[in-house]
Amino acid sequence: MHNIYKAAREKNKDKVINSGVSIENFNLDHLYGEGMSLYTSDPTRYKPAKRIYTKQNGIEDAFKAVKSLEDEIVNERLPFGWEINFNWSDIPLEANPNSGALPEKRASRKCEQLENLAKAVIKLANGQKYKIVEFCSGSCHLGILLAVLLPNCQIVAVENKEQSLVRAKGRIEKLNLKNIIIVQSNLDYFRGIFDIGVSLHACGVATDLVIQNCIENKAHFVSCPCCYGGVKDCYHLKYPLKRRFQELDMSYTHYLNLAHAADQTHDVDNVKTKQGYLCMDIVDTDRKMYAESCGYKVYLGKLQPTTCTNKNNLLVGCYQGKVCYS
Repeated sequence: MHNIYKAAREKNKDKVINSGVSIENFNLDHLYGEGMSLYTSDPTRYKPAKRIYTKQNGIEDAFKAVKSLEDEIVNERLPFGWEINFNWSDIPLEANPNSGALPEKRASRKCEQLENLAKAVIKLANGQKYKIVEFCSGSCHLGILLAVLLPNCQIVAVENKEQSLVRAKGRIEKLNLKNIIIVQSNLDYFRGIFDIGVSLHACGVATDLVIQNCIENKAHFVSCPCCYGGVKDCYHLKYPLKRRFQELDMSYTHYLNLAHAADQTHDVDNVKTKQGYLCMDIVDTDRKMYAESCGYKVYLGKLQPTTCTNKNNLLVGCYQGKVCYS
């Protein structure tokens, strides 16, 4: 790779891969923080002992603990920005999952997911020359799409897997995009300054680290969570996030019961699936309330069509001190 910027912390091999745009435009002087990364796999999550969190009696006890908030646990169904016009036929092939890199069925669902998030970002940006960060970007499908759709904006894609970034870099070069850079870094090391933060299926606590980073930047956020059962207390965050939840008769174990049950959303429409979606809404309402306590107007909806993924909630936060076209 050419134009690779080495990190201050050499032992972590973090780097910035410049794809045409000037690195100085992104204010990444404090890109890397100190301490151990939290964004790592947690093999203990898959051990049989963890199945205690999905026992039905524990889930029902957790439901009782949040009963007083049931009127505030509302999913608006339609996602923020759903009315924005979008046509995949206008998108260059290298920015389209249907280009052949993914199996046909997966590519179709990926397009639907990306379209929902892109519409929300377009509505938030509304023609402004914003800096937009895609966290946990993988092969940068969303970041590249945003760079095509929003040529006046500057896009930063943050990902820690080099193989994914190599694929993304090749597609960026074929498209000759000049408004996107790739940062190889764990998301909790990232210290860039930006206006909108985006994440599609950031796993577990990673979703909350993304939202927290946006709050610290007073930036809008667009986040589709994943792997709810991966949330856990850490030195950055404690669950539940919002005092309203903390004041309930709810233990940390109750919260984990709900989070793990939120991952029981299956392809068939059965009782467990309905329960899983309710648990998703409860956890995301905690996230919503937390962001609202930090000066945000937050919208909780579902990706359309809802069949594009089992993890189909979409949280959009508009920071009230910044122009927001809601």
